Amino acid sequence: MEGLAKLGINWMGVLIYFINTGFILYIINRFAIKPIASWAEKRRDAIASNINAIEHLKEDFAIEIEKERSENMKKIESLEKNMNDSKIKAEEEARKIINDANAQKNSIITKAYSEVDMIKKQTLESLEEELLDRVTKVVLTALRTNSTPEKTVTIIRQQWKERNY
Repeated sequence: MEGLAKLGINWMGVLIYFINTGFILYIINRFAIKPIASWAEKRRDAIASNINAIEHLKEDFAIEIEKERSENMKKIESLEKNMNDSKIKAEEEARKIINDANAQKNSIITKAYSEVDMIKKQTLESLEEELLDRVTKVVLTALRTNSTPEKTVTIIRQQWKERNY
């Protein structure tokens, strides 16, 4: 130890220095490092817990989104089916209306042809009767006069004009 004293080192001072350093390290460790490490550990655990919670929420959210998407797809398919059914019903109704209109048109045309034929027949009968009446009167008048064929033709023409109004 004498060698240390020659160098100017007091072994008692070195010993007290080591004891003080140990004590300071113990105090720092006890009151600073351990609480900070404990706090950091708690914070790390809280962050890990939050990350796990977020992961679970993320998974739950993904499942919920998939359910919503699936429900929306079902709704879309249902709406498309309803739309197609409505379109088919509308087309059937349109065909029915067109067929009914064509049937009415054909009925009206048939009735019109029947009425035209009836009017035509009545008109022809009326004309035939009137013509027969006129011819009869003209011929009877011509026969009463007992004249030559030329005179008879003249009388017939004259009587025809008179009866022609």
